Amino acid sequence: MNLEVRLEGTNITHHVIRYTRSKQICTGIGILEIALSRDYTDEILTWDTFTVYEEGNLVGTYGVSSISDDDPEYLINIVAQDDSKRLQDYFISQQYVIKSITTNLYWIAKFLTEVGITYEIEAGTTATYLQADTAIGPINAYEEIVQLLQMG
Repeated sequence: MNLEVRLEGTNITHHVIRYTRSKQICTGIGILEIALSRDYTDEILTWDTFTVYEEGNLVGTYGVSSISDDDPEYLINIVAQDDSKRLQDYFISQQYVIKSITTNLYWIAKFLTEVGITYEIEAGTTATYLQADTAIGPINAYEEIVQLLQMG
């Protein structure tokens, strides 16, 4: 397989010892697990971005979730997650109580924008009006968006 791995835009493929990527069936969350050789010496930080190409096609962009360097065989083991990590890490601290007519799509767009995720709502997507006194938050953005989608 023709593989290319970039970290913050820099090609580090020659340092990759092994990698796996998966997508959880129930949640759709994409996970990347990668091990780098000991000759990789640049610092990797939580939230750094890995971009993975297979056969020249972009197959995923992942933010670093955890870094472990206690494996004697490799310099560093990394677990990274797709943009759902940003939603899980973003906590909606305020409680909003719906007083005027709004839709689930309004709130979904609001939280995706606050988190900084690029999105597109397809034409023809049906919005659901939220009932008065519906409470939104405090909760992480991922869970709130799932709840709002289930209202549709």
